[in-house]
Amino acid sequence: MGNPSGGSDRGHELVMMGIPGVQTFISEAQSTSDLANASDVIARVARTAVDAVQKAGGELVIPASLRDDVPTPNRIVALVPEGRGRAVAEGAAAAVRERWDGWVRTVLGRDVEVPGFPEVMWSVAGPGDYPEQWQRAGRALAARKRLRAFDAPEFAGRQPCPLAPRWPAEDAPEGVPQHMKKTRISAAGWVKRRWHALPGLPSSRSGGFPSTASIASAPYRAELLGLEADAPPCRLGRRAPA
Repeated sequence: MGNPSGGSDRGHELVMMGIPGVQTFISEAQSTSDLANASDVIARVARTAVDAVQKAGGELVIPASLRDDVPTPNRIVALVPEGRGRAVAEGAAAAVRERWDGWVRTVLGRDVEVPGFPEVMWSVAGPGDYPEQWQRAGRALAARKRLRAFDAPEFAGRQPCPLAPRWPAEDAPEGVPQHMKKTRISAAGWVKRRWHALPGLPSSRSGGFPSTASIASAPYRAELLGLEADAPPCRLGRRAPA
């Protein structure tokens, strides 16, 4: 369809999409599992957008190829037929929102609004030479990111999430381990917390995670093991009677 090497592509539009707030979403974590799961959630969100673009007939530029064992980047570029750019981008954003709402329902058992996340920002450059399309789409997307929509949802009488205070805290869903039953975090936080534990979620990992304490103490424990290996052998014998 297109010519990403730099030639003319006057019959197609270039769609450029990005998912903002990635670092903030990942950093709002309390454990190693939160960090790993947040990264996986973002990759799955991006993959949802990519699948929607391909289903609508778009030709991917970024990512150039898709593999299940490689996370999808949060920047997506595609060439689409002329006049279809806006519809393709809006369709991808709607697919992401629908998929996210389904994950929230799977975790919490009900619909819970998460204002501003996930958000898909996009721009469309009309037909023209590919390098020029890329420049126009990139400038437009950068301008769109600077023009942020400041949602101001009101949650009167509710406790803010201790990890992400822009959202209200939610009670622990059914089926959580005993040590989580008194935890109250946002709906987005619960998706991260339960991402690898529920079969209805597309997590790339189903096992456990090393604890934060075990990772922090790993160098110290390695040093102790090294000292033990270098120490002379100790023989235990029977003490002679007095």
